[in-house]
Amino acid sequence: MLTLIERLLALVALALLLYGVGRFEKYYFSKPDVVARRAAKGRLPNWLTAAEGLTFIALYGGIGYGLAMLVVYLSEAVQRQAHPSGMALAPIVIAAFIPAMLLSNFIYWAIPYTRKIEDENARGVVGASFGEANRGLLKIALVVEPICILISALGIFGK
Repeated sequence: MLTLIERLLALVALALLLYGVGRFEKYYFSKPDVVARRAAKGRLPNWLTAAEGLTFIALYGGIGYGLAMLVVYLSEAVQRQAHPSGMALAPIVIAAFIPAMLLSNFIYWAIPYTRKIEDENARGVVGASFGEANRGLLKIALVVEPICILISALGIFGK
């Protein structure tokens, strides 16, 4: 059971996190290159935007489910219990995000018609092409994915 001080510290940490996210969001989304990429994305046909969103959601759910089942399997094998800790499962929410985005981008890049639409729309906009977007996602993945794996492993093996 958490003490009152631990609960207060957790609330302060959450408040600081939310404040930091808000400040970062205000800073990041006002940068000229980000504004240009968002404007280019807004010029895409509605059907393509909807299809990309649905594809991402389906992939995110599938990858997340697969990772959750892997964590449950490892937890059963290591600890002999069917219910892994929240610390083992929570990083899956973040860990599934980037692979789902990469796969979604690859699917729409592999279809010549959608690739043509996206390439025409991204012309002249820094960071909006498939290649640049995927390079950025891979750079983020090199930092985020190992951290998620480490936290999940601590949740599985750390008891």
